[in-house]
Amino acid sequence: MRFASPLLLTSVLSSLLALSACRTESRTDVQADVQPIDPPPPLLDVGPVYEAAIRYELPPLPAHEYPGLANVYALSASIVSGGEPLEDASFDHLAKWGVRTIISVDGKAPDVEAAEARGMRYVHIPLRYSGMTELQIAQVAKTFRELEPPFYVHCFHGVHRGPAAAALGRVVRDGASREQAMAEMRQWSRTAAKYEALYATIASADLPTPADSAACTFDFPSTKPAPAGLLSSMIELTRVHDDLKLVAKVAWMTDPTHPDIDAFRSAEQLAAYLRGANELPEVTDGPADQREWMNEAVVASSDLVEALRVLRDGPQVEGKALEGVEREVALRVATSQADEAFGRVKDSCATCHAPYRNR
Repeated sequence: MRFASPLLLTSVLSSLLALSACRTESRTDVQADVQPIDPPPPLLDVGPVYEAAIRYELPPLPAHEYPGLANVYALSASIVSGGEPLEDASFDHLAKWGVRTIISVDGKAPDVEAAEARGMRYVHIPLRYSGMTELQIAQVAKTFRELEPPFYVHCFHGVHRGPAAAALGRVVRDGASREQAMAEMRQWSRTAAKYEALYATIASADLPTPADSAACTFDFPSTKPAPAGLLSSMIELTRVHDDLKLVAKVAWMTDPTHPDIDAFRSAEQLAAYLRGANELPEVTDGPADQREWMNEAVVASSDLVEALRVLRDGPQVEGKALEGVEREVALRVATSQADEAFGRVKDSCATCHAPYRNR
């Protein structure tokens, strides 16, 4: 079974440009053409959903690549999937295509200022690789149904979580079948087999009806609010900490068994969570020893970020990249510094957990 020709699909970005040129600025007018679509029922007895995603045959379609934009797939005139916009030129491209709403499902806070400066709106709905919760499904569906298209949907690399959210949009907004949306995840975006739960969301989750979306309370935040309370912060922090433990085992390089964990990005998230937790009244007004341990964890996480920055960008002196033996030595030093900083984070957390985590 085929969906469309490669020529048609690769022309969608051009169509977006045409739509941008004639698009009305009235959100009401744009939305008036969208008819409510009831989602199809869950797929039953499909077996492993990753394998089911190959049964709906799609023509080959290579990813589009642009400055700071990787793995870009124009799935329809309304929905484009890809990687995180990494530079100003990335946002320029999105604006040129007429994108109006950017949905980030990555954990990192998005660059809201860059988007808004170009007339685009960000909605931040961080997702895990373990699939979408019922609440997250409701929020993603409501966003696609009620905000202004075209949508650009991204995670970090644009390969797993972003395509899963885009697939949900394809079903609830575009009226694509579940089979087709899953096929686009596997055959085009290359969502990996190990993330079976992401496929399962599209295949078998109970998707909200238009009435459900209308009744859902969600204010489309541009950045996910910080977790409420120290305990909630620790839950989020622990997830990132576990990712860092995995890449620490392979000298802060890409772990082939977890290729989507980026050491530097995870360290940035860890540092951000620790800074946020350190500003909570539970900490600032809490016991002195707890404040001391939290402060040390904040400092150590910042040191970890800087060490991993060197590993990511390469060692430099006064803006000039080191080469040869000097480079190798500097990389070994940065690796050692990252190990030491992460060890301090772990020690501070473990020391603080003993008297306070289970109180």
